[in-house]
Amino acid sequence: MRFRIVAVVATLCAVLVAQGAPELVIKARRLHVGDGTTIEGASLVIAGGKVSAVLGKDVAPPSAAETIELADAVVTPGLVEAESRVGMLRGDADNEEGRETTPWVRALDGVDRAHPGFASLLRSGVTTVVVLPGDRNVIGGVSCALKTTPDAATPIVDELALHAVIGRGPTARNSAFRGGEPTMFTRRPTTRMGVIAELRRAFLEAAGRNQPGWQALYPEREGLALARAGRGELPVAFVAQEAAEILAAIRLCTEAGIPKYRIGGTIESLLAVEDLKAAKVPVLLGPLFNVGNAPEKGGAISDPRRLDQAGVVFALSRGTDDSGSTLLDLARAAHRGGLDAGRAVAAVTGFAARVCGLDGRLGTLAVGKDADFCVWSTDPMSPTSRLLVAGIGGRIVWRDSSASAKKE
Repeated sequence: MRFRIVAVVATLCAVLVAQGAPELVIKARRLHVGDGTTIEGASLVIAGGKVSAVLGKDVAPPSAAETIELADAVVTPGLVEAESRVGMLRGDADNEEGRETTPWVRALDGVDRAHPGFASLLRSGVTTVVVLPGDRNVIGGVSCALKTTPDAATPIVDELALHAVIGRGPTARNSAFRGGEPTMFTRRPTTRMGVIAELRRAFLEAAGRNQPGWQALYPEREGLALARAGRGELPVAFVAQEAAEILAAIRLCTEAGIPKYRIGGTIESLLAVEDLKAAKVPVLLGPLFNVGNAPEKGGAISDPRRLDQAGVVFALSRGTDDSGSTLLDLARAAHRGGLDAGRAVAAVTGFAARVCGLDGRLGTLAVGKDADFCVWSTDPMSPTSRLLVAGIGGRIVWRDSSASAKKE
């Protein structure tokens, strides 16, 4: 055991030497790693914009250019908002509506990176946000991921996932002028069956474009963009709230052999839990405050616990909800619903990064990952906890006046 400890210390020293002298050390009462585990009396060591070490209370941290030491504070990874439209100037209507399927459109090209919504997210602890195109098209385009850096958000992934909608968005307001029966001038689709039919056609193209002799169903621009999803280069991110829509998403991807997909915006995931588990589909759950549905229809605060117990990979997201709740509010609600505190934090950090495919870079406070972190005045599951410090890439980007620091 002694030799193992010596080896660990030697490895830690080698990492610190390789990354240079630590720029920042944060000492706190507890640290949430972001994978459901916690460390008591922890020190977070940051060098070169990355996490260089996470030390327990029995290991003295190295000297750093700046040290933050708060007796009651709790450290978490920066929160990850996996579905948002912050910075999209027209909100839900942010689509190119000339076609029902526009897979070549990029959300990044429409984002106002100086939008004050990014600063608002940062003040609530969100350091990474995934921005979607609107819900008016069956396939609206490609989402992107940004860091909520001050002054202007910083893109980290330009093209993250292909955004597809099975819910009501693509059919909303698609009716004949002044009522009456739809005509050839009415925008399509007008029913959920029509949405699913258009998705089936698109996914057949996604798979067929990668096969010799395929007779194209779409023009070249759409077809080549869809082919990326068929090859697994671009995951499909569904918005599917109701159980019937969730089952349709699974069926469509199974039929066409789409290798990578996830389902977001779900409020009836428990009604399809066995299918989700069998298909190994990750789920973005939320919002939880769904007062319009009966408990048996989903949207209850106990849903995260029950999905977790069933073995479904899940995370929490506000989605496009503008009710005023924060991402941390959803984690607190999930905790009140019986989800372990560590896993409630993970649901808005490491689990969220995993669902979005960003976990190789962020979401947990692990050596080598981006040093995106939040320091809270007390346990973040407490409604009285407030954000003291937020950091992105090892740089403090927001600080409460009560968060004292000392220079070495």
